[in-house]
Amino acid sequence: MTQRSPGSNAGLACLTLVALATAAPAQAQSGGESGKVPVTTVSAEARQQYLKGRTLGENLRAHDARQYLIQAAAKDPGFALAHYSLALNAPTPRSSSRTSSRPSR
Repeated sequence: MTQRSPGSNAGLACLTLVALATAAPAQAQSGGESGKVPVTTVSAEARQQYLKGRTLGENLRAHDARQYLIQAAAKDPGFALAHYSLALNAPTPRSSSRTSSRPSR
């Protein structure tokens, strides 16, 4: 059994994002905003929640962003971009250990 290094998850996330970006529909490439990944969901509410969460995440407010992303994923369980953004905004063991009551080593 092989073990992955902690950095391999980040590499996998980057590859996934590149794959999503290159698989964008042809109309997005030829029509208006080329180079952007379209936000596709069946729920207008999920899209609004996602956009609020994305904006907060871009402004380095990951904890606040996560609340909106959770709501977006709940409103449309098939909304892949919401799930992907949730994974990117997931707390890390290092950051959560800073807030724990355990003494640091």
